[in-house]
Formats: sequence, structure tokens, C-alpha cells
Amino acid sequence: MDGADVVVNGVGAVDEIVAAAVQVGAIYIDTVRDRAFVQEVAERYRYARTPIVAGCPPEAVTGDMAAALAAENVGGVCHRLDVHHDLGGWTGVGAPSGVETRHVWFPHGVRETVPVPWLEQVHVPRHVPGVPVTVTATPEGTGRAVLSTLAVAVAADGERCLAAIVADDIELLGARMLAGLAELVEGEGPMAPAEAVAPERFLDHVRDTGEPRALEWAISTPSGWFTPLTDPDIGGA
Repeated sequence: MDGADVVVNGVGAVDEIVAAAVQVGAIYIDTVRDRAFVQEVAERYRYARTPIVAGCPPEAVTGDMAAALAAENVGGVCHRLDVHHDLGGWTGVGAPSGVETRHVWFPHGVRETVPVPWLEQVHVPRHVPGVPVTVTATPEGTGRAVLSTLAVAVAADGERCLAAIVADDIELLGARMLAGLAELVEGEGPMAPAEAVAPERFLDHVRDTGEPRALEWAISTPSGWFTPLTDPDIGGA
């Protein structure tokens, strides 16, 4: 890896790749979904002088960015964060028996979701500390190669803010987000995606880099863009 400026690990949870990137002073980014590995990297390399952004598959990045935006714009002290994903045809979550489902309004329609132990529960507490984070995802695919992510921040007084990120091509989105992280990352040591880059700047960059657009995003209150959010069973109420 001598001479490398950026190392993007798409192989998996391999600590030797992280160590090699840190040794040569390269930016390290990976697409690992293993929560334990991401937490281990954060602990083992906490004193590293180079940027380390582990755990960046598409849904983890959109979830972290949406959660950061919702928490920042809720208009009060954030009391709770709910992150919901409609992952089209490739979720692979399944619907365990006895698990309570939720009905969430996505731009493509109302979808049933189930709780999942995903990376937002590792990433988000790094920049929104002390706030419970719930993550749900659609248990069955729809055959569409789309990704819709909604994050709902709830303030102590009940005020809510929703941040939404929608993409029509998951593979294109993933590639452009990795490139965007590598280009815009600031800071050093282990970071969550929303720590490594400013969410609004990052999302605009990913959206506006090339054609077709990789994503669209927006921030809303219940009376705004996503009016169905006023239904108490929609959008993470």
C-alpha cells in the first residue's frame, strides 16, 4: 500500500487492511456491516492520525446522515431517533415470528418494517450522544433496486423532524458515496460517516456528481414535505 492516499476495503472485516492503511497514512474506508468489527476498529485505532471511516455500506451511510440531519433540525433537544429503511429487493432481513412490525410511509408507499440491529446504533451515538436509536427495515424485497431512508427525530416536547434520502440505484449510490467520503473527509482517527463529512455538503456532492443523480434528499416537519407523517402510525411515531 506504499504511496496510497485512500484505501477502500470492500473485502470484509480484515484488520490487517486497516493496519496497513494506518501505517502508510492513507484514508481508510470500508463497507463492512459487522457491528463488532466497526466497534473494534474504533477502539483499536482511536489514536490514529489518519481518517478511519468503517462501516459504510449504502444504508448505513444514508441512515447516519439522515439521523444527523433530523437531530440537528428538530428544533429542540433530541429525545429519540428512529431510522427506517426501504431497501427494495435486497434487504434479506426476514420477518421473525413474534416481532412487532411498524408501518412506515416511504416515498414509494407505506411499507411494513421490522427492528434490525444495524450500524446506525453504532454510528449515531458518536455524534448524537445519549439518544436512543431504533432502526427498522423492510423484511421483504419489492424487486426494485432502490433505497429509501427516513430518520425521525423526536424532541422532548414532542416536536418532530424528518430527514429523507431516496435513491433509485443502490450500486450507483454506494459507489458515489464512497468516492464522496474519500474526497470530503476531514479529521483523524475513527469516525462515523456523519462525523467524517458535513451531511448537507456530502449529500449535495453525491447528488450533483454526474448523471443520473445518485440521490435526492430533504428535511421536513410534519406539516411540510411528508404530510403523511401526521398519521401516528406513519414515519416512526
